[in-house]
Amino acid sequence: MSEAVQFNATTQVTPLHELKALTGWAASTGDSVVKVIEKQKVEADVWVQTAVDLINTMEIQTRIEKAHPNLLFVHGWLIPEPEVIHVLMEKADSDVTTALQENVLPLKTRLKIAEDVANGLNALHSAHYVHQDVKADSILLMKDGTAKINMAKPEKPFERTRQGTPFHLSLEMHKNHGKGQASDCSYDIYAFGALLWVLCEGSGNRRPQAYDRYGTVAAMKLAVEKEIYPERPVEANEACWELMTKCWRQRCVLTVHEVCKEMEDILHCIQ
Repeated sequence: MSEAVQFNATTQVTPLHELKALTGWAASTGDSVVKVIEKQKVEADVWVQTAVDLINTMEIQTRIEKAHPNLLFVHGWLIPEPEVIHVLMEKADSDVTTALQENVLPLKTRLKIAEDVANGLNALHSAHYVHQDVKADSILLMKDGTAKINMAKPEKPFERTRQGTPFHLSLEMHKNHGKGQASDCSYDIYAFGALLWVLCEGSGNRRPQAYDRYGTVAAMKLAVEKEIYPERPVEANEACWELMTKCWRQRCVLTVHEVCKEMEDILHCIQ
């Protein structure tokens, strides 16, 4: 996560004890879970990004002044020894990719997930932050089915996903990410369109056929430069398809507030 460019934010973030890591779950307490992060078990950039994201998450939670129903809540963390961090956070039941792969989710359930994500993004953007890695692997499902954006997972947007080479990255993201330029809300708008595609497709396994020839990140950059977009999923109705294409083609002018309104209208029409 990073602060959005249009707000000219200047918050300085200092990594905790040179934080650089992430591993598995250590223990759970009620509806919360402790995630143990060890520097030696993860890549250096992941350790650093984890520190940045934890600090940013606490700042976001301060800015919105309460727990948001569609953002995974981080209670806090402690450092029991110099290169280990324990993060206390809400306990999720599954992630969206796993849920799609293991269950046949009704279309209305999948679209409710999309609406939840849009609402979570609206809160993030209102707090002047951009997530930068909105994808099925980064969305968690709670026991009651509510979808929440994972606020404790360091973004790795160029990393291979369980659908294959990532296709949720806009041209601007390909060009600017990691090059010292501030993030833009359009990153999340474009990615939301790709997430909606995954949810409408429904299996959690497939990439768009439009990208069959584009199997690397470099090739995907060429595809988006050529404005090659995914084909329409079979289960996507006209309104869903129109919203997807808006997210891709109008990403620089479409706001997440408008996306939320369209998702609300779409769900209202689904029986």
